[in-house]
Amino acid sequence: MPSLTPLPLTPLPLTDRLLRSWLRCRRRAWLDRFGAPEERQWNAHRALALNDQLRSFQTLLPNRPGHGEAACAAGAPGVVGLRLRAMAPPALGAPLEAHPALLERIAGQSRWGAFAYRPVLARQGRRLTREARLVLGLWGRLLADHQEAPVAHGLVVAGEGRALQRERLALGGGLQHQLDDSLLRLAADLDHSTPPPLVSDRKKCTLCSWRGLCDREAAGVGHLSEVSGIGGKRREMLLELGVTSLAGLAAREPEQLAEELAVYGEQHREIAAELVAQARVQASGVPERLGEEPVLPELETAPGVLLYDIESDPDARDDFLHGFLVL
Repeated sequence: MPSLTPLPLTPLPLTDRLLRSWLRCRRRAWLDRFGAPEERQWNAHRALALNDQLRSFQTLLPNRPGHGEAACAAGAPGVVGLRLRAMAPPALGAPLEAHPALLERIAGQSRWGAFAYRPVLARQGRRLTREARLVLGLWGRLLADHQEAPVAHGLVVAGEGRALQRERLALGGGLQHQLDDSLLRLAADLDHSTPPPLVSDRKKCTLCSWRGLCDREAAGVGHLSEVSGIGGKRREMLLELGVTSLAGLAAREPEQLAEELAVYGEQHREIAAELVAQARVQASGVPERLGEEPVLPELETAPGVLLYDIESDPDARDDFLHGFLVL
């Protein structure tokens, strides 16, 4: 009986969503592909970003956009829901796939007629990030192949109503070289059987849907980022001094650590005792008061119930607003 030859498995595509995750955190992209779905946690950040995007797009194109390939063929002013694909480049070994948030019709010539499209991206924050540039560059590359017409520029929008900001971004040249490099490194990370290590500065992990999984690993290994007051730069300093874990930091003598950190600057010497004390508290699980005096004595005689609130708005250049509401 003749034997059957199994068909080769088609490699999973590298998508714009994976690229976006990888640019934020290499570990996040790996977990997006291989992580257990039940480990994901909902977070409000993406919902808020999509809401901002919707308002910007509604200002740019007040009428409802068309959907998919049929809308492109009909020359709709705006199109959503178009899936762009490209064959696997030899260097990557995996196909490319993207789902542009919005396409805007512009003057030109494409396979659909005397018009063409360009991708539109809604910017978050005051500046256009590297993540946004490269994702827009990927959209432009795949769209050019799909519509059989070049895509020289993408459009970046931010805000809504009369405050809507528009910025054209050139999608050629150096941006495409950066995109190629990023895709190669993304493919290499996804080719490993284990995820990349935890990032050194985990302050932004609160915005990630995989934060619970990474938090458990960080706590299990005593990652230095678990200690309040230690970011990426300070962690590198401690690693150079041989302090590799929370337990190792808790075992150090504050005075000796202060002298060792002094070579990096006086501000690091001054915080050494606090870092050791914080590590010891976290290692033991027993809280410790920093002082006996009340922090805000003027509140001791305030009547009613006090609600303490902290707000932040980076777009308005506000750091943190602290306030009390008395009920």
